[in-house]
Parts: sequence; C-alpha cells; structure tokens
Amino acid sequence: MKKLLSASTAKLYHERAKRLMRELDIFYCDHPIDLWYLTGLDLSAGQLLLYKNKGALIVDGRYFQYAKERSPYPVYLQKTDALLALLNSKPWNLADSIGFDGSVQNYDSYAHLLFVAQKCHKALTVVSRASLLQKTRAVKGPEEVRRLKKSASLLWEGFERMLPLLKTGVSEKEIAQTFERFSLEQGDGVSFAPLVAFGENAAYPHHKPGKRRLKKGDIVILDLGIAADHYQSDMTRTLFFGEVDPELRAIYATAKRAYSAAKKASREGVLCKDLAQIVDDIIEKEGFSRYACHALGHGVGLEVHESPRIAANGEHSETALEKNMVITLEPGLYIPGKGGVRYEDTLIVGKTTSRSFYPDTSPELI
Repeated sequence: MKKLLSASTAKLYHERAKRLMRELDIFYCDHPIDLWYLTGLDLSAGQLLLYKNKGALIVDGRYFQYAKERSPYPVYLQKTDALLALLNSKPWNLADSIGFDGSVQNYDSYAHLLFVAQKCHKALTVVSRASLLQKTRAVKGPEEVRRLKKSASLLWEGFERMLPLLKTGVSEKEIAQTFERFSLEQGDGVSFAPLVAFGENAAYPHHKPGKRRLKKGDIVILDLGIAADHYQSDMTRTLFFGEVDPELRAIYATAKRAYSAAKKASREGVLCKDLAQIVDDIIEKEGFSRYACHALGHGVGLEVHESPRIAANGEHSETALEKNMVITLEPGLYIPGKGGVRYEDTLIVGKTTSRSFYPDTSPELI
C-alpha cells in the first residue's frame, strides 16, 4: 500500500508528540481536533497512543484504509480488545502509567480507559494532565502560522465585501448570511456564527443577528471568523453609520486606546493578567468599568477559542506569553439599551513586539 505521507510531514507530527511526552509514560488521545493536530487525519473517532518515540493509532473500518495511507504511526483496526491488546504488547507493557488531557476527555471515554488500564497484566495508573495539549498547541509552528494568515486574509476579504452592503434598511441577518455564503465559497465555512449587531443590539456581546434593520445613527458591530485548512480566524470591528450617540463615541475611543496599549505591551514573557490590567486601568480611569463584562482575549488556532485565556484572573492569568503564540485582544464596552463597542484583532507574539493579522480601520461609514 502506497503511503501518501511525506517524511517531512511525518517528522512534524513526531515533533509535536515529543513535546507532549516529557511528563508521561503513555499518552492517550481520542479528541478529534487533537487527533488531527497529532496525526493530520480528519477522524470523527479514533484512539492514539504515544510512548517515547513510538505511536499507534486505532480506528474503525470507516477510516482504516484512509489512515493506513496517511498516518504517521502504525494503524490498527478497532476491535473489542484492541486497546488492551496493544497496551499488553511490547514496548507498551513496560510503562507504569497512562495519561490523558482531562480538559477535553469526556467521562465515558475516561471510564473506558480506566477499565482497560486496570485489566492490563501490569495495571497502569491513569493520570490526568489538564490542558496538556492546549498548552502544546498554544505555540504555533511555521505551517500553522501560514494557515492562520490564510484564514485571516479570507476573513478580511469577506469583511471588505460586506461594507458596501451596510445601507439603510439592510437587516443584521442579511449581512450575516452574506458572510456565511462567502466563507463557504472561499474557505471551509465560518469559525462561529457571525455576530452582526445594529444600534441597541450592540449592547449584547454575543448578540444573534435578527431582523433589526440598519438606520442612520446606528452603531454597528461585526464579529467574524472563517475556517481555512482547519485553522480559524477572529476579528471584530465597530462602525458608525452616520452620527452616533456621543457616549458611544467616547467608549469606542476608550476601547480602541486600551487595545493599542495592550498590543504595544504584548510580547514574549508578559503575563496574561498584566495585559488585562493595562486595559482595566485605562477603562477605569475613564469611568467606564461598569460597562466592561468579558475577558481581554484568547488564543486562536485549530479552535477559535484556545489557550491562553487572557484575563486578570482565572486559569491562565499567570501564564506568560511565548513567541509564536497567536492571540486576540478584544476590549469591549456595552451600555444597556443604547449599544456597545468592541475592537478585536489577532496578533502573533514576538520576542519584543506583536504583529497584527489585520489592517487598522476607521470607525466611520460613508
């Protein structure tokens, strides 16, 4: 059977696996997105085992031929005792423990893994390493950056196509559907349901586009994402359709200034909580803290929300940015009943500075 996987591509997946195995004997994975990250295979189901410099992939009959041709690891057909038989064979039977990423593993999968591990001739200890793969995936390689830039480029093209459609009488839903069609024609679809909010609806950070029609004096929020080659993009722009309420202009200026300050401070070694604090201090100084309600940003990659979460507190608050992390910064302010603003860009973190994936834009619509 001819292999469709090049040696250089196989090496890429082996290097990713190597970064995972510093604390574990065996690593077990069955999460589809993580399976793609570690094998390059689109699988709705499968079980991957990694041990030192070895790996094994178990799939059912639907994927067996596909995986045999493309997998960087030996492929085994799923049977009732396939996982147990593999763990009892050499060199797997030399291990003392088997680990998994507890942040993505569901309970049924964990229970099955525990059952199998205890049935091994040398009972394996089952160890949870929460967010282990998320931490590994947070730092992007050159090919990942290329795909992320492609996704971002498509998003920007779609955004520019939408601008001429923002005319009096158009509905939020019509704009959202236009972007969805573009994303299917040019990419792999949307990263998330497009957020299009006019006027008072912009006060809801996760507004679902509806029948509200655009009129003069409205503020407009467009939060968009496109998937391309498995990688996601994310960007938000706030636009003014004519003269908007002065208070909305004021909070927009504050959010934009906060974004610029956070971007300037984004570099290798900076803690997530310190970035968030920069933004919080600017917003508080202007007296708008009561209008803030969400974290500053998040990682972007195979999923539109990845590690790290950039906030003043929480799981990743003490996490330091690393070179080639790809993150969003998205300060937002929302006034109930009146509207809201958000400015979101995606950045690639560098040693001394971070570069944006998107051009800056004026908030004026002509």
